Amino acid sequence: WDTINYTTDFSVPCSLFPLSTSEFNFVRLLICFTPSLINSLSLSGISIKSMPYRKISLIASISLILTVLQPVVNLPILFQISQVLAQTPADRKAEAERLYQQGDQQIQTSQYKEALQSFQQALTIYRKIKDRKGQAFSLNYIAIVKRTLGDNIESLEFYKQALYIFREIGDRLNEGTVLNNIGKVHEGLGQYPQALEFYQRALTIRQEVGDQTGEAFTLTDLGLIKYLSKINFIFFSKFSNDF
Repeated sequence: WDTINYTTDFSVPCSLFPLSTSEFNFVRLLICFTPSLINSLSLSGISIKSMPYRKISLIASISLILTVLQPVVNLPILFQISQVLAQTPADRKAEAERLYQQGDQQIQTSQYKEALQSFQQALTIYRKIKDRKGQAFSLNYIAIVKRTLGDNIESLEFYKQALYIFREIGDRLNEGTVLNNIGKVHEGLGQYPQALEFYQRALTIRQEVGDQTGEAFTLTDLGLIKYLSKINFIFFSKFSNDF
């Protein structure tokens, strides 16, 4: 059993407990005696070293302390914290997927700011559990919401992050989707040559993977951008001639 800095380990959870100063000091006092408690368990024949995860023994110690403190501590909040600590990767992924679906539903009802928050929370969890595909989908949706809210520049940065991950994991279908979305951002910024470039790259991939629906959308976007580019060229040509 290696020495653990109990004060450091418990500093954040204790700051969340709704205790008075005297109650908080009492908690700290009990925590300081946790090593003695562990030694007592060892003398009683319980081998702490044999435990595969020291966190388990730590949580067991916390549970005993909470039992002693039941009259003075708000137990529901403490157990909520214990549940967070005990979450498995599968639980956290399920929570990320719930937040992702919630964000998608919020977009459908035009709750864009709420959707942004949901996708950001999902992204945080996906990053913690190292789910690259989940990260890419969340980044793509964050970019969509940012563009909808008029923040094209920041939207572009999130699309680029999503594009990088889709390429990394070899997801060509969604790589084409993101390329098309980036084209839309450039179109919204009036950057027609860049938009045309990304639409053409998206079209190539969508044709390669057999994404006929995506191909139809990109062809429509290409037709529109070529028309806008032509109109833009005629306008500036006439404007230059007038001067």
